[in-house]
Amino acid sequence: MNSTGVAQPDAFRHRLDESLAAMRGSYGAHTSVYRGDGFQLTIPNATDAYEAVLQIRARLIAASPGSTERWDARIAIALGVNSGVKVGDNSTVHANSGRCLDSLGKNRLGIIVGKNMVGFQTAAALAALFIDDIVNGWTAREAEILSDYLSHRDSQQKVANRLGVSRPTVTLTLQRAKANLVDAYIRDMATLTEMAYGKKPD
Repeated sequence: MNSTGVAQPDAFRHRLDESLAAMRGSYGAHTSVYRGDGFQLTIPNATDAYEAVLQIRARLIAASPGSTERWDARIAIALGVNSGVKVGDNSTVHANSGRCLDSLGKNRLGIIVGKNMVGFQTAAALAALFIDDIVNGWTAREAEILSDYLSHRDSQQKVANRLGVSRPTVTLTLQRAKANLVDAYIRDMATLTEMAYGKKPD
């Protein structure tokens, strides 16, 4: 994430720690941070990975200190059947995630799936490019409201009440953030993952 390049590294790290703690609470993720700016998660149910990734990025973007500095992360999703694998294990899934991250180039989101799944890999990689483009367009305010919406999955009025804004503001902001496409990405990728790995994929 190049935390050494941010103006407020302590605030950045604090926000990252908060975000990872939220992933532990919401998805049962196991997390670890390396060298201050690299992190790793293992999530018990692979279908949760897509929402978790967008949550982390939304939380970082929302906390960005101003228009001159934008916080975000480059993330690689690796899927595989590895029951019991924990953060730091030297597993095929972890090795694949590292290779995927190294190959991202200028993109901030990539995905790699198991062998012999060419169709799934092609669809997942293409979907990642589209959703990455959407996330890169979020403002800090859009990311904040979308993160709350994804975290609670309740009415726009309740989102508005929690954030101290009007319901029409939430509606318009979610529209600008393309929340409908974000929801479609999460839903459709979860469906594809279930089709490839079963109802409770690791």
